[in-house]
Amino acid sequence: MTTDNVKASIELAIKYHKEKLLPDELERYTEVVALIRDRADLQGGPLWYLAYYNRGVCYNDLDKFAKAIDDFKTVLAQLPNDGDTKKELRFAERSLLLDARDAALVEKYDPLSLDDVLRIDLAAL
Repeated sequence: MTTDNVKASIELAIKYHKEKLLPDELERYTEVVALIRDRADLQGGPLWYLAYYNRGVCYNDLDKFAKAIDDFKTVLAQLPNDGDTKKELRFAERSLLLDARDAALVEKYDPLSLDDVLRIDLAAL
């Protein structure tokens, strides 16, 4: 695939993002990342950055925080001072922790069964 094709794929992914077609956006960025991995001339360049960073943002938007973290760490390995990536990484890490906490709370408090409700003395409430 040529560099122009990679650029066109990124532009299409950006269009999908604007149209809120997140699964299509994610699919396009994943294809671009795979293509860039095979192109030594694109490693670490602007298209590489756009593909990993924007895919990470898409993962955040889809609440796939662990995958977003992987992409943001990949970017930061090459660009350790990138403030936007650091901000998105912090968001993904916090969201992942909150999801884990919320899941623990849901498991801790099971919903009432019908039998539990029938045993409640509503007059006493």
